[in-house]
Amino acid sequence: DVVQLNAAGQAGDLGDKHYKCYLGNRKVLTITRTMKSSLNGLVRHLKMHFPPMYRLYLILKSHGTPPTEDELKMA
Repeated sequence: DVVQLNAAGQAGDLGDKHYKCYLGNRKVLTITRTMKSSLNGLVRHLKMHFPPMYRLYLILKSHGTPPTEDELKMA
């Protein structure tokens, strides 16, 4: 989910986007303008803390076509 404040409770810099992970400790991750919407931080968070979700991400990423409704329901 997109949230308004970063992990320190601040709005951050102009162009920053903050996302709350609802798995585990509900960490807030920030994507800064300079990262140009890179998902590396989010993917690294999944890889380190939620290996099954990271594997699902890799499978969906390599699929080549958008997931079907049934695949989305399973996810």
